[in-house]
Amino acid sequence: MKHLLFLFPLLFFVSSGCKTQVKVSDNCGDGFVDPGESCDGADLTGASCASLEFYRVIGQLSCRADCSFDTSDCGGRCGDGTIDAADGESCDGSNLNANTCQTLNFSGGTLACGADCRYDTTGCLATCGNSLLEAGEACDDGNPTAGDGCGTTCVIEEGFTCDNTGSPSQCATVCGDDMKRGTEVCDGAELGGRTCVTEGYHGGDLHCTMACTLDYTACEATGRCGDGELQTTFGEQCDGANLGGQTCAGLGHTTGSLACDGACAFDESACTTCGDGNIEGAEQCDGANLANQTCALQGFDGGTLVCGADCDFDLGGCYSVNCGDGSITGAEQCDGANLAGQTCVSLGYASGSLGCQGNCRFDLSSCTRCGDGAIDIGEACDGENLNGHNCGSQGFIGGVLGCNAACTFNYSGCHLCGNALVNPGEDCDGTNLAFQTCVTQGYVFGTLDCTPGCLFDFTGCSRCGDGVANDGEPCDGVDFGGLTCQTEGFGEGTLICDVACTFSTLGCYSWTQISAGLEHTCGVRQDGSAWCWGVGTSGRLGNGATNDSLVPVPVTGLGSGVSFISAGGQHTCAIVRGAAKCWGENGQGQLGDNTNTDRTTPVNPVGLASLVTSISAGEQHTCAVHSGAAKCWGNGSSGEIGDNYNTDRDEPTQVQGLTTGVTTISAGGQHSCAVVSGAAKCWGAGLTGQLGNNTYVNSYTPVNPVGLSSLVTSITTGQLHTCAIVNGAAKCWGRNNRGQLGNNSTTTRQFPVDVVGLDANVSILSAGFEHTCAIQNGVAFCWGGNNSGRLGDGTSTQSTVPVAVSGFSPTPLRISSGGQHTCGVRNLQAWCWGANGFGQLGDGTTTGRLLPTRVP
Repeated sequence: MKHLLFLFPLLFFVSSGCKTQVKVSDNCGDGFVDPGESCDGADLTGASCASLEFYRVIGQLSCRADCSFDTSDCGGRCGDGTIDAADGESCDGSNLNANTCQTLNFSGGTLACGADCRYDTTGCLATCGNSLLEAGEACDDGNPTAGDGCGTTCVIEEGFTCDNTGSPSQCATVCGDDMKRGTEVCDGAELGGRTCVTEGYHGGDLHCTMACTLDYTACEATGRCGDGELQTTFGEQCDGANLGGQTCAGLGHTTGSLACDGACAFDESACTTCGDGNIEGAEQCDGANLANQTCALQGFDGGTLVCGADCDFDLGGCYSVNCGDGSITGAEQCDGANLAGQTCVSLGYASGSLGCQGNCRFDLSSCTRCGDGAIDIGEACDGENLNGHNCGSQGFIGGVLGCNAACTFNYSGCHLCGNALVNPGEDCDGTNLAFQTCVTQGYVFGTLDCTPGCLFDFTGCSRCGDGVANDGEPCDGVDFGGLTCQTEGFGEGTLICDVACTFSTLGCYSWTQISAGLEHTCGVRQDGSAWCWGVGTSGRLGNGATNDSLVPVPVTGLGSGVSFISAGGQHTCAIVRGAAKCWGENGQGQLGDNTNTDRTTPVNPVGLASLVTSISAGEQHTCAVHSGAAKCWGNGSSGEIGDNYNTDRDEPTQVQGLTTGVTTISAGGQHSCAVVSGAAKCWGAGLTGQLGNNTYVNSYTPVNPVGLSSLVTSITTGQLHTCAIVNGAAKCWGRNNRGQLGNNSTTTRQFPVDVVGLDANVSILSAGFEHTCAIQNGVAFCWGGNNSGRLGDGTSTQSTVPVAVSGFSPTPLRISSGGQHTCGVRNLQAWCWGANGFGQLGDGTTTGRLLPTRVP
């Protein structure tokens, strides 16, 4: 029997040309894997740390002396009973790390450990408002209050977004969703009923900034009611103390104090008009209107009461029966020379001689009030009391207003404005601009005008450099008149304004393609430049260094001709004007430059200087389409090179049988796939069914995934699974421990299965480490493992069916699944979400994100 066992493997290895050893006995150490042995010497049967589902997928698997696997360099794995917190495990099997539902702040219940080594709290009793995100809750901010983003039933309220990274949930308003919420003053078109007018301006269009604060730039910039500046063109009659030289008398009244109301209109309530028949202010009467008074009511015995020209009672027609006897009786004020001790001064006049009329009423005709410092009826001023007036309020440009002895204004010290002559102290007068223009006054162009106060009005003048984008100026300083990089068709950046007040888009840019690797990310901008960020070890960022970067850095030496980029495990490749370029880790020859030397800047894979149409960087190997043929290089231990050997190659090697008709190619963990004349082909590691040919074995040459012989337009390889677009529908196969196949199960499949809900119109498909993403009808979906939030649905819960990426619609252009993060391009802007321990999200932080975040 031993001889028979010997013959079969001997015949196989001789015929395949892969091994030349001769088996002589079933002994551990003979270099052959016998029954009961996991490995023997260097023969690992194609297994690796990754295929055995250990966390350290780049670890080195070896064989012990007893022919069992030595996994000491592979790290831990889910199911070994040990909690590997660094790899996202909360528990492992029955090991709950001494926690219970109560220690996790639930009110009770039974805590369990899920198949993904994370706490299964479905058996715990949830409590909304306890600051913990529990089953059935979309958020928990530590209170059951509505209106703060997290509602009374722990659901995210409309117009808010909640960050569940820590406890309690941190909720904030979503500025830009046209819903004014929380502390937002405004949001988009929702201004809360405000207008330029309600804000105190004369008119214009009130807007809301991107920071949800009011933008007054389109409101009338000439001023507003209350600024003390009289602007008659906007209907102002006055403004504060500025009455424009107008007085009660100028408005047709006799006297009084003119004021200005809050609407910048004249307040004439303190003006009086003697002679209009209406009793106003200090008037006792007006014409025939005696306010129902008579001589008798005024204390006389009889007579006819009349109204004087000054609207005071004229008592000359009234009389007293005893008037003239020298004694003051009844309503008499005086009698003959008996003035009851009164004088002009005691009656409130400044001076004069008091007399007594024949009707025993004071004769005040010789009394005078002018000079007492108080403004009386008929007086415009009195001494130094000018009643708040000056030369300016009287229509002059300046000077010193005085008061005559007759208590009328003395204008001799004022400068006259309005006579069409430019007097001393005046810039101009009416249309007389003294031969001055905007240009002579230092402006570039415009129309010079003259204010009512005979000063130059420069509002119609413009000058480049004043910080205001005037008519004829596209920009001025930081004022671009509402223009941005986005209005000019770009996704990101800042417009530049030059000294001639014309703007440039040199500071603007757009993202056109993005690729998420294991722990780094790369993208291409519209100018054909390549940028990378995240882990920098082995030089995978291509910027001549090996340090990490939290923000995008340019790849050195590629110029502006990059059309496509692919981020792999620890290396990166790109297509530059039809040529292949690679950089980063090169221990297995994955850079293709015929060396095993790591490179911090791009090098040329041998023989691929032109006609390269597709390239893909895998975990430790690379594949490309060159002139319609498939070529691979790098790690070949599982047959992923496709040349019928399991040998590493340090330069591009022809994939057996794929010499023409290849349109696209994809390199995964330890397997590769391609589309050839509409059919799918796969080769390499197959222990988890990732080749799709209904087996669980490796293949050193291309095989046919079941049922995919035509209508295949795209194919993508993950770590241990594969997906393809077939006639617009998404299909996946291989490992399914996290639901990465999207068929509502966690069962591994060795043949293609349908992805739930993605049966038509799928345009983009990308397989990552243990998750997958797609774009269908302009909507992005992801499914599978969700450690660190790589599905982008605002949670860290895995999903076995596609879930929509929150806030990444409509019309995303690209999507790419990486290790434990995902990135995409939408509106010419780059977005990333998920794990960020090394800055692979590119947002300048190392904070993980459950929702898409902008890459600057």
